[in-house]
Amino acid sequence: MKRIMQTMIGLGVAALVSAPGSVHAEGKRADNTGMNARDDALAKPTADQQASGTRRDVELTRLIRRELTKDSSLSTYAQNVKIVTLDGKVTLRGPVRSDAERAKVASIAGKVVGSSAAVANEIEIAK
Repeated sequence: MKRIMQTMIGLGVAALVSAPGSVHAEGKRADNTGMNARDDALAKPTADQQASGTRRDVELTRLIRRELTKDSSLSTYAQNVKIVTLDGKVTLRGPVRSDAERAKVASIAGKVVGSSAAVANEIEIAK
């Protein structure tokens, strides 16, 4: 019975943590539904397309994400931008806090890929 209760509590916590419409530190709802719908309509590269990509593409994405999350000067927004790598070309999308963060994220991606020309910076400044 104790094991069942622990499992139920664990599932409840997971449901709360991943609940849609959860609120982040700034007091705003964490919801990218509108942006995702917009990107679908514009036929932009998406992460699900990368799933069929090469190991190199997946590894480049992993390395970029690692570098972003290691950088404590970046906001949570910047550390969590969308990174889609197809045939060695990286597309960055999502909101960040400032132009400086936008440039820094693109710079990090360019260093990992080996060329800033291989990075499409579609990052937006959050309002």
